Amino acid sequence: MGRGPTAYMLFTAENREAAKAELLAGGADGKAAGVAAVAKLVGQKWAALSDEEKQQYKERAQQLQAEAAEAAAAQSPGGEAGEGGEAPAPRAAAPPPPFGFPTSLVKRIVLADDEISRVSADALRAICKAAELFVGQLAVRALEHAQANKKKNFKAADIEHLAGRDRRLVDMGLKEVLEDAAAAAAGGGGSPAENKEGDGAAGGGDKKKSAKRQKQEEAAAGTRQITSFFTAAAAAAPADSS
Repeated sequence: MGRGPTAYMLFTAENREAAKAELLAGGADGKAAGVAAVAKLVGQKWAALSDEEKQQYKERAQQLQAEAAEAAAAQSPGGEAGEGGEAPAPRAAAPPPPFGFPTSLVKRIVLADDEISRVSADALRAICKAAELFVGQLAVRALEHAQANKKKNFKAADIEHLAGRDRRLVDMGLKEVLEDAAAAAAGGGGSPAENKEGDGAAGGGDKKKSAKRQKQEEAAAGTRQITSFFTAAAAAAPADSS
């Protein structure tokens, strides 16, 4: 049964010839531009893609895999008739996963909040689905902004543009989340306000990190916290005046 190509297979098919030509243009001979060298260069190009660029290949791969599953399910196994001369019923295609985000990862991010100790399965599924819909709409609008500026793919700058100009995203706290992520990527280790406060503190040595803080950092390691806007929204809400 055909499963359809993966995202990396689609990328390889589109870039194999260009990678080979690049090796030959760089002075490599026939052997140096062989299958192994081309595969290595294609792999490096794939690793250099942004998450948004990879997502486009993943979506195409999912579509092709779904079509392959439907075509395989429409064929009767073996082409032989069953009992009584009736053709055997085709196998049903496996249903697609209900959510695009892994619930285990989303649960770890949710429980990293100091004020949350437990989350029910129904609530977790609702958060996953809400996050999936939110990120999908954000990606569509970011792509529209990029295309309006004569670009084929959207980048982080397009999302930052929306986060600073859409009132709903501002109220949600997405702008602050992106600023914190940029500060962490630059080596600041926290939001600009936190870094400024830390620089102005006199004498105080390193504070011990709480277990929750360590858990949050472990959950964020190697991932992009696309659901962190839930906690950011609560942090961005104005405090009640007493």
